[in-house]
Amino acid sequence: MSPEILRKFHHASPFVPFLLRTADRRTFHVPHEDYFSVSPTGRVAIVFLQTGGHATLDTTTISEIEPDKVDQPTTSPSADA
Repeated sequence: MSPEILRKFHHASPFVPFLLRTADRRTFHVPHEDYFSVSPTGRVAIVFLQTGGHATLDTTTISEIEPDKVDQPTTSPSADA
């Protein structure tokens, strides 16, 4: 995955939680911008896990990135509808 695409998701305004998938099919959830970092060279990404640990990823092994639909705000129907 290109560092530019990763940074685009990381610095989106407003931030939208996203999922990363690696070539070996591991999935990482990034719920907030503070849980993710890309090195200045763009070669390494770090995902801070909600369990307190972290995962260090070679960005060339990241095969997919997508918005996390589970964390997307939903619009509730208005009372007038």
